[in-house]
Amino acid sequence: MAFASVRVGLYDTVKNFYSGYFEGHKKGQAGIHLRIAAGITTGGTAVLLAQPTDVVKVRMQAQSRSAATRYLSASHAYKTIFKLEGLPGLWKGLAPNVTRNATVNTTEVVCYDVIKESLLAYNLMKDGMPCHFVSAFCAGFITTVVVSPIDVVKTRFMNSAPGVYSGALQCAMKMFRDSGPTAFYKGFVPAFMRLGSWNIVMFMCFEQLKKLFMQAKASRLAERAIPMEIGIVPPVDRRSMRELTTTSPGLGELSSYPIQPELGNYWFPQQEDVIKEIRPMRSH
Repeated sequence: MAFASVRVGLYDTVKNFYSGYFEGHKKGQAGIHLRIAAGITTGGTAVLLAQPTDVVKVRMQAQSRSAATRYLSASHAYKTIFKLEGLPGLWKGLAPNVTRNATVNTTEVVCYDVIKESLLAYNLMKDGMPCHFVSAFCAGFITTVVVSPIDVVKTRFMNSAPGVYSGALQCAMKMFRDSGPTAFYKGFVPAFMRLGSWNIVMFMCFEQLKKLFMQAKASRLAERAIPMEIGIVPPVDRRSMRELTTTSPGLGELSSYPIQPELGNYWFPQQEDVIKEIRPMRSH
């Protein structure tokens, strides 16, 4: 949960930051290069925080297929790895894991973003659960094709005994010499079933939660709106007004638009108007 919260949950925040810093919000939506940069940033950051857990997970999964039992539990695995290999042992395979997860995150999120935007732009589907399902399924397949080689190398290297491989690159070269390019796509079908199902569940839930969040935010701001026929207007939090945004066709970008003075039959007053209304009251 913590890993996904960083790599997916912070994607929009980082993307909007890059868009504002490099483009000054001149464009309605971030360019593809900024989306890729945001995916790499959040994916790499998540791995830096979660690497020890990933090492323990891989090793405990591997020992379940062998007769020898090195670790009795997850906590015992942490202690044993730290005792025998030191702190670097818990971050073993960090470089390939950062590469893998940055690639996974970028491919998943950006592909979903672009595919969904294309479906909506060409009026092939409406923005709803069927559109989210198709976008997530396609993103899952593309991600599996791209990251399978990295995933295979990472798993073999992280599960190797000390001294077997000098690094992830040497591990990949040995795999290629011994088994050819097909070695990098071993287990493609189960990998696609895992990533495909994960993308579908994750993105569809994310879209629904995002929709509920935006409805709640709009409802709170609407409660602050005052009917136009009322003359006395209380101050309004301009920062909250600026946060009233519309959802873009992409993953979850909340693109900022100029605040409109009218929303239905309600009026969001500007600060200058508030001052003009309050000063006559004080004179009485």
